[in-house]
Amino acid sequence: MNSVIGAILPSALGIALSPMVVIATVLSLASHRSKANLAGFIVGWLAGIAAVVVAAALLASIIPASAPEITSITVGIVVIVLGGVLLLLAFGELRARTSGTSDALPDWTGTLGDVTLVQAFLLGLYQVARNSKNLILAIAGGVIIGVSSLSIVPVIIVIAIFVVVALSTVLIVVIANLVAAQKTAGAIDGARAWLVSHGSALVASVLFIVGVSLVGQGISVL
Repeated sequence: MNSVIGAILPSALGIALSPMVVIATVLSLASHRSKANLAGFIVGWLAGIAAVVVAAALLASIIPASAPEITSITVGIVVIVLGGVLLLLAFGELRARTSGTSDALPDWTGTLGDVTLVQAFLLGLYQVARNSKNLILAIAGGVIIGVSSLSIVPVIIVIAIFVVVALSTVLIVVIANLVAAQKTAGAIDGARAWLVSHGSALVASVLFIVGVSLVGQGISVL
């Protein structure tokens, strides 16, 4: 199980460093009226990630374990392709940054205070589905889990670890705000400003690192 956890961590960390979700969290914490909706958004975000990981794991588990050669080749190719797509997305982020079209703050990041709790939950789900980067990272994690031949209990534990790690940055911001809102307000606001200015560079770096990692993992199992 430990080897599977190590294999999925790059993908989970890639999702955790999704800047726009962190920015939306910070903006919501700064608005008293949207804090309740933030909880709905986070639950929706968590549920969306978990659903993608579970679906990918179930599909990957269909690969016949009785033919290890076929399993290794199939898994290797799938992981390499996913890693290659992430590398292409990384170059796309860099190209957008150099052209000056990146780092624009999406409208949805500041709208949690203007929607209902159900709409906030659905917005969290939607942000998982519409973000191709996070979607691919979640699929990659699910594929690795699905072909790991773990029993049901370890699989549940690994999926839970993936989701918690993917949500870790949001949880850190929320917990810091709850424990010491006044002391951390300046640091959190500074982090938000930095993410707005350098979010695309961060995303490109993360995608490149995780993409290379996935390609390496795919090659290693061929």
